[in-house]
Amino acid sequence: MNHTSGIFNFTEDAAFSKKVLGIEFLESRYDDWTPQQVIALALQNPPQFEPGTSWKYSNTNYLLLGLIIEKLTGRPYAEEIERRITRPLAMRATYFPGTDPHVPAPPGTTPPSRRTRGRPTT
Repeated sequence: MNHTSGIFNFTEDAAFSKKVLGIEFLESRYDDWTPQQVIALALQNPPQFEPGTSWKYSNTNYLLLGLIIEKLTGRPYAEEIERRITRPLAMRATYFPGTDPHVPAPPGTTPPSRRTRGRPTT
């Protein structure tokens, strides 16, 4: 996973950017994209370069890696990351949010709904 695949970064796709980051955001903010849909969108664009000849960050690579992990293990990517990495390293505040729009309060603080005068309590 060294970003030398040349696969187009889906976040740079004009249609995707317009819907998710741009003027159509309010109409599409609750859209749920599957990895397959996003990868298909990325593959509508030409490769950025021949594989192995250069380097460029691509979010699409992470989606592909997640699907490969799921295919090889038979379990969801998030479960494998927890089982193999975060749990053995005791990373209790690390999680895979999926489609959950909420950001948890940092460890040792009170969630925002229970804060007093807008300041976190520890």
